[in-house]
Amino acid sequence: MTYNGINALAGAEHDVRGFSSNHVGGAHFVFCDGSVHFLSENIDYKKGSVSTANYLQNINSTFQRLAVRDDGQVVGEF
Repeated sequence: MTYNGINALAGAEHDVRGFSSNHVGGAHFVFCDGSVHFLSENIDYKKGSVSTANYLQNINSTFQRLAVRDDGQVVGEF
């Protein structure tokens, strides 16, 4: 779910609707191919969810594109 960006805060706590880490500046993610990447909290991101109906039409950022595996699009370098 990419409702909020990486390490988004809700009050003084990490937002439970997003991804967070105790690492400064981002978080580690395991990709479908088994590789692990550190994604910066400054990655291209626009608020919104790709977990709703017709979610493929709502993808509008690199972070969201990385979160969706069935859109048929190539992400490339990020």
